Amino acid sequence: MTRPRNEPDRGHARRYRARVYSNLFVNACLTGVAIVTLLTERLDQRKNLMTKIRVYELAQELNVDSKHVIDALKADGEFVRSASSTLEPEAAQAVRERLRRQPAAKEQAVRPGRHRELALGREGWTAAVPRQARRDQPHRTVAVRDLAPLERLIARTRDEGPRITESRLKLIRAEAHPWAAQWFTPTEAAPWIALHVSAADARWFCKLGVTPEMLQLPFRMPGRAQGGGTMTHLVAFLRRDVTIDEIHAELIRTGHLPQAQQVGEEATQS
Repeated sequence: MTRPRNEPDRGHARRYRARVYSNLFVNACLTGVAIVTLLTERLDQRKNLMTKIRVYELAQELNVDSKHVIDALKADGEFVRSASSTLEPEAAQAVRERLRRQPAAKEQAVRPGRHRELALGREGWTAAVPRQARRDQPHRTVAVRDLAPLERLIARTRDEGPRITESRLKLIRAEAHPWAAQWFTPTEAAPWIALHVSAADARWFCKLGVTPEMLQLPFRMPGRAQGGGTMTHLVAFLRRDVTIDEIHAELIRTGHLPQAQQVGEEATQS
C-alpha cells in the first residue's frame, strides 16, 4: 500500500529529532568531560603548590629523566643530593615551568635510542656533545705529584702511574675523603690503608691503643675458629668474626696492651 503524495512522512521527522537530541547529548557529555578535566588539573596544581615532592616523582610527572630535573634545579640555584631528595613546592613549580617551556627538548630527552644528550644551562636546553665524539676526545690527565698528600698516598698505594685520568681522580678523592674527615695524616693512614682497614675502624683502633702491628699477631681467642694457627687478628676482623672491642679485650688478656689502660677507659666512661 502506497502513501498519498501529500501526506507528511512522520518517520522522517522522528529520525530527525532523534539525531538532534543525540548531538545535543554528545555535546553535553564532551562539555562535562572538559570541565571535569580542567577542574582536575586546577586541583592538581593547587595540590602541587601545597605539598612537597621528591625529585623522581617530579620526573615521572613531567615524563623526563631525573637527571634533567636535577640539572634544572642546579640552573635555578637549588642543590639536591639524589633523585630521592625532597623539593619544596616553590622549587618544584619552577622546574615544571622551566621544563614545560622546552617541549622539543623534553621530547628528545625521553625518546629511546637517541645518542645525543641534552645540557641545561641559563639559556635553556642545548644539545651536548655526542657520546661517540666524547669517546674520541683525548682524556684529560692529572699528575700524581700535584695531588693532595692523602690523595697522592692512595694513588701510589693503588699502583697508579705518574699521571691519572680525571675519572680515576674522582675515585681517589672519594676514597681519601673519609681519611681526611677522621683527621689522619698520610703517615698515620699509610699502614691502615695497606691493611685495607676503613678510616672509621682505624680511628677506633687508634682510640683503643691498637696498632697495625698488633693486628698482625696470631689470633688465639678461646672458643673461636683459629684457622690452624695461621689466622691473625686482622683476618678475623676482616672476616667479621670478631669486633674491635673483642680484639681490644683479647690483646689486654694476652698482655699486648696494659691492663691499666682498660681500667682508665672504664673510669672515663663512668
